[in-house]
Amino acid sequence: MVHSVAEPTLQLVASDPVDTRGTIRIGMTLIAVAFVGFGGWASFVPLSGAVIAPGVVKVEANRKTVQHLEGGIVSAINVRDGDHVVAGQTLLELQSENVSASVEILSGQRDVEIAKHARLHAERELAEEIEFPAALVSRNSQPGVAALIEGEGRFFKAKRAALNGQKALLARQIGQSRDEIAALGEQVAAEGRAIELYREELTANQTLERKQFVQKTHMLGLQRGIEEYKSRRSEHLAEIARAMQRITDLELRAVSLGDKYVQDAAAELTVTQAKLFDLEERIRPSRDALQRQQITAPIAGTVVGLSMFTVGGVIRAGDPVLDIVPTENVLIVEAQLSVQDIDEVQLGSVAELRLPGLDYRTTPLLTGLVKYISADRLVDEASGAPYYSLHVEADKDTLNKLQGYHLSPGMPAEVYVKTRNRTALQYWLKPLRAVLRRTMRET
Repeated sequence: MVHSVAEPTLQLVASDPVDTRGTIRIGMTLIAVAFVGFGGWASFVPLSGAVIAPGVVKVEANRKTVQHLEGGIVSAINVRDGDHVVAGQTLLELQSENVSASVEILSGQRDVEIAKHARLHAERELAEEIEFPAALVSRNSQPGVAALIEGEGRFFKAKRAALNGQKALLARQIGQSRDEIAALGEQVAAEGRAIELYREELTANQTLERKQFVQKTHMLGLQRGIEEYKSRRSEHLAEIARAMQRITDLELRAVSLGDKYVQDAAAELTVTQAKLFDLEERIRPSRDALQRQQITAPIAGTVVGLSMFTVGGVIRAGDPVLDIVPTENVLIVEAQLSVQDIDEVQLGSVAELRLPGLDYRTTPLLTGLVKYISADRLVDEASGAPYYSLHVEADKDTLNKLQGYHLSPGMPAEVYVKTRNRTALQYWLKPLRAVLRRTMRET
């Protein structure tokens, strides 16, 4: 019974063989496509890389101690412990009478030299009026400054009037000499005409003399008249020459007056500039000391540890006055970077920060920048492993995502420093290339 059933089954299998070549070809094709696709992906698709470094959180909220350089007597206390202050806000004020007096004296001396400098500059340039600096003119409402400007203006006008008066006197003398030359010129011309008339008369009488119609004495008188007029003309010509020389001398004196006026102003201007420079050097520390009489907040934050509570109390030089706890904290992660990964990290590299101590499901990744890399490798005292110290500062914008979370110094953190993009094939071949290079060097 059993034998008769099995025999037809064997006959059926033997009579209908199954062709599997198509299935095999399809399978091989799928394998080839998968291999080529995977190879193309591994060869050409870039993958973002990152270097992982463990670290700890360091919240930089160190309080800032406020001190005073010189010290002094407190005249006003404007804050109390717990007050919130902004950067630049005045915290305490010190008595500043002595410093203020010194600054006022030096400032007054400087104003004098500035006004004098403006006057001398106008004199050197032969300007018609003084152009005082705008910084001085803007304080013209102050009695001292107004008096300076008015005084220098009067002095400038007086000196210019004296110069113009001397030049006018010389100009009048030059005019008189020219008038004298003109008059002498007319006399010389008249004397020339007289000489010509005498000569004509002498020529006319010479024929009469030969015929003895004119006496010899008359002829001699005519010759004597000619010589007298020649002598007078020579004297007058000499006077004209002297007058012309006098004009030249007067013109030179006029030019010399202007030159001396300018040269004297230039010499005084040099001295005044030196005095101004010296006063600026002396007034700068006094002005700084006056500004320091108001103790201001270097940063925004909360006042703690105020040590002065009495107006009239003395602050000694360099003693702490109070502390300010900064309002804005800076999240720094100190990480230990493996020595094998140091070539992948640079200052300014972008990094992502994860805080394992917080709930990973609700805590976002923070972004930051590498701010510090140790110059040499360090050694972990606990494990003895070498590493490079890495400081990553979190972006302030990403810190806003952690509102409601309490960050404590020492919390564990993971740093993912982004590196250049590489393909999967490059990742796989990197160890092989390293082994080959080492093998070739050994051989």
